[in-house]
Amino acid sequence: MKVNTVEQFKITEYLKSNFDIENLKIELISQNSIKIIDINNDALIFKFENGEVLLSESENNNLKDKCKINIKKETYNVKECAKVLGICENTMRELINRRNFPVIRIGRRILIPCKAFHEYINSEGLS
Repeated sequence: MKVNTVEQFKITEYLKSNFDIENLKIELISQNSIKIIDINNDALIFKFENGEVLLSESENNNLKDKCKINIKKETYNVKECAKVLGICENTMRELINRRNFPVIRIGRRILIPCKAFHEYINSEGLS
């Protein structure tokens, strides 16, 4: 499936890891939301907000009640890491440019795996 935004990409990655998407119809709703429809025509809308994939709406309230989803954030962006450490973004970017800092670069976007970030700051005594 082709998506148009990073937010839609993160939602589809979540859906791939948690659902058999071959049996679902997927519709792009907005730049940060996706609707999935199952074979019974039950629909759920997932939204990417504040760095998390959230179950936004259900056209069937019973279905939404059954889908209590706990989604754990897997990556931080530069701003979020800086906030965790209580430093400015420029200082965080300098830290990211260290050779052993855990970072994922996708084009110009910089993502930091949460688990690796916390392990790094604990091992370096930055926390």
